[in-house]
Amino acid sequence: MMWRGSSWATTARPARSRRGKIVNGADTDNTLWNQPEGPGLEAIAEGFRHLGYADDHALNAAEWIVYDAFYAYCQEMVRRGKPDGAFKD
Repeated sequence: MMWRGSSWATTARPARSRRGKIVNGADTDNTLWNQPEGPGLEAIAEGFRHLGYADDHALNAAEWIVYDAFYAYCQEMVRRGKPDGAFKD
């Protein structure tokens, strides 16, 4: 691994970088990275807020499985040679 400023995140850890771009797309207007998965993650997070968890700690604990699943998806896309994901050419 070579450190070259901000490029380290995209070359050394492509699955983490991919997940970060998806989360950014869910948390913002999605114009920075234009990730097709971003709106889906936003919808899932919104749905969790309506499930009646007692507090933010319980909500966050329940949501982690989704982030784990997104990371597994990102790892698989990198393994398949599709670091931009299944929905981008």
